[in-house]
Amino acid sequence: MSKKFEQVEEIIATIHSAFPHLPQSARRFITELLPYIGFCTAIGLGIYAVTYSSPTLFVPNLFLMKAVLLLCAMVLIVSFKPLSLWMKKGWYNLFYASLIQLLLTLMFFNVYTLGAQIFVWYVLFEVKTEYS
Repeated sequence: MSKKFEQVEEIIATIHSAFPHLPQSARRFITELLPYIGFCTAIGLGIYAVTYSSPTLFVPNLFLMKAVLLLCAMVLIVSFKPLSLWMKKGWYNLFYASLIQLLLTLMFFNVYTLGAQIFVWYVLFEVKTEYS
């Protein structure tokens, strides 16, 4: 993992440590569901990226948005097996997908997506200890 990603992860982990934590049973439950949530999200992102069109978006922006969504979908699909086996690699794939999604959020500055991004990071850092 590159130094920049480690720094971003460290910053988010530091902020996360100030928030209340979920009980162990809830973290384990989320960890068991995460591969399936990720896979379903990947399918939804893929369908959305392929079918979305907008007359108000500039064509290069639309193409870039679709490319980023498809990239996220591919990362989530590749993450299914490592997440199923509770491997740290699966967790990092989800973390990278969230950073890719952050890029899209910053490009179009969508407050709803930013809120969802913060929630995703909270959940990701809650279950990080479950992966080895």
